[in-house]
Amino acid sequence: MRNAIEPIRKVELGTGGPLVGVQGLGAMGISAAYGQTDDAAARETLEATVEAGVTLIDTADMYGVGANEEFLAPFLAAHRDEITLATKFGIEYRADDPSYRAIRNDPAYIKSAVEASLRRLKVELIDFYYMHRRDPAIPLADSVGAMAELVREGKVKHLGLSGVTGAELREAHAVHPITALQTEWSLFSRDVEHSAVGAAAELGVAFVPYSPLGRGLSDELWALVEPLLPGPGPKLVEGRPWVPGRQALCGILFLLHTGVQGEYLPQELNRSGSDGGSGLSRVGWSRVA
Repeated sequence: MRNAIEPIRKVELGTGGPLVGVQGLGAMGISAAYGQTDDAAARETLEATVEAGVTLIDTADMYGVGANEEFLAPFLAAHRDEITLATKFGIEYRADDPSYRAIRNDPAYIKSAVEASLRRLKVELIDFYYMHRRDPAIPLADSVGAMAELVREGKVKHLGLSGVTGAELREAHAVHPITALQTEWSLFSRDVEHSAVGAAAELGVAFVPYSPLGRGLSDELWALVEPLLPGPGPKLVEGRPWVPGRQALCGILFLLHTGVQGEYLPQELNRSGSDGGSGLSRVGWSRVA
């Protein structure tokens, strides 16, 4: 039996959107991308998310070529009233040809994709339906127009986009209100700050960042930094290689944790690699802070 978990706070997901836990669960890893998984452990994880107040569950038709949506179906049946369900279309894979990949945004494909997702998920309504990637050969007005028709038909409640620019978001929003924009955003991927984040804020569109920890790299860096923090415990990381180019990121994590403005600089983080990788000086830390 698990210990009781204090639920996380809730936020409104976009203008007029539902209240959801401030953190969501991306289900891709259950069926694709990160190696073998254990079904029983995955089901236990899903149950723990509900207990913790994580109510936004995100999947896509391409994850496991539909297998991810199918896996979620029993969980959704048991918790439908508690879950805000998001899925995506637009990246076409074929189970019989692993090398095949295409971007599809044409209206006919969108209509067939949503029917397939509804069938696999065993639901009558998808809360958020995202265009996973955009095909520039298809006018946005055509694609978003087809998505808007799904809203009118009662198959989809809110529309979302993924991986578009600020200009594309504005263009789509003019066709039909876009409630959420989902794109990678982390210390390692900040291109969205040039236009997409500002456009989303201007339009009242929720920004849903995926891979905010850099697909686990932030965890790896934190494992390097944590033993160097002031207080009891070891001050050096035994047996861990120092990787050039990661010093600045370690420094940012250290500063975020401690609030230090360049007043304390662990010696382990202040060295220069013999292979030319430069460490951060006291002045450099102050600038980062």
